Amino acid sequence: MKKEKEEKGSDPFFYKAFEERFRGPRELVYERLKVYLPFILPFKDIFSPCKALDLGCGRGEWLELLKNNGFEGRGADTDATMLSICNSRELCVEQKDALDTLSQTPNESMVLVTAFHLAEHLQPDQLLKLFHEASRVLHPGGLLIIETPNPENLRVATRDFYVDLTHRKPLPSHLLEFMAEYEGFAQIKTIGLNENKALHQTETITLQEFFHGASPDYAIIAQKQGESPLMDTVQRTFKESYGIPLDLLAEKFEKRIIKAEQGWSHYNRVVESRSWKITRPIRTGNQKLSRAKTLFSSYRRRAADSLNPRKFFQKQVRQLATFTLSSPLLKKTATAFLNRIPGLEARIRQIIHGTGRPIVQKSAQYLSPRAGAIHQHLKQQIKKHRKAIK
Repeated sequence: MKKEKEEKGSDPFFYKAFEERFRGPRELVYERLKVYLPFILPFKDIFSPCKALDLGCGRGEWLELLKNNGFEGRGADTDATMLSICNSRELCVEQKDALDTLSQTPNESMVLVTAFHLAEHLQPDQLLKLFHEASRVLHPGGLLIIETPNPENLRVATRDFYVDLTHRKPLPSHLLEFMAEYEGFAQIKTIGLNENKALHQTETITLQEFFHGASPDYAIIAQKQGESPLMDTVQRTFKESYGIPLDLLAEKFEKRIIKAEQGWSHYNRVVESRSWKITRPIRTGNQKLSRAKTLFSSYRRRAADSLNPRKFFQKQVRQLATFTLSSPLLKKTATAFLNRIPGLEARIRQIIHGTGRPIVQKSAQYLSPRAGAIHQHLKQQIKKHRKAIK
């Protein structure tokens, strides 16, 4: 364990930043650890106080969860930076080697002994010592929980595990199960952890999901032999199914292959059938006709957009009006002509502007004698009014 501390490097904050990046934020880990509550909460009704020892406690997520659920938890770790986080949350921790702490703990004094992502850092003799000392320290009926990366997840086994330079080697679940059995633990349960929950509902999976979908972590939960009431506390939870094993993913992927093979076989039978061959000319003709219809419809839409009669006529009228207004003589002639046919003027005005706005400004010389007299009278009144204002 001292050698492991040296491998972390001289920077005291490096491993804290590493945990944040690759294991996840503290809040996320805290939520994930709640999966163990159904296994441990029944012990609160049997033991008082309910004491727990967490080896390699790190940032203290598990200790805080124990404290919030009425357990008396104590942790040990060699990383002072990690322990400072625990101290800021008033958790009971000490800066000490995890196995030394376990060795110095009295016999049958703990209900729980836990080690989260510690086993993969240990040498073989240290790992054996962990199981042996935990069996000694646990009260009869107590639980040992060891969580570690799962080599059944192929991405974990071939890539993610080796991101941490302090890891020794991946630990298959049946190895830790055997170690617990060898040390005399009576009941042993392996649970998969932190997988994509959607894969539980999926009947078939992709090749990528087969390689990456197995639970990325697992834990063994081993119970020390005790009296019947104590052994019965975890019976129901031990019978539950947890995680996604690689064997289940293999079955789901095989279903996908079988479906694909069945579909391909059905297609071949149809293609090779006599009816398919007889109707081939009809299908070919229908395909060509369908393509022709699609091309014709596309052409007709484009033609309709470019040759819309109303838009074409409106454009021509606007061009003629613009040309007329650009010439004073044509403008005068057009105005005189439109004054005689008010209905035509309104129609042209509607075509050009879409409103009742006049095409050209009318002049008094084109008004009738009576209208001209009224126009002159109005001009005089307006002029007098302006002078009066001044």
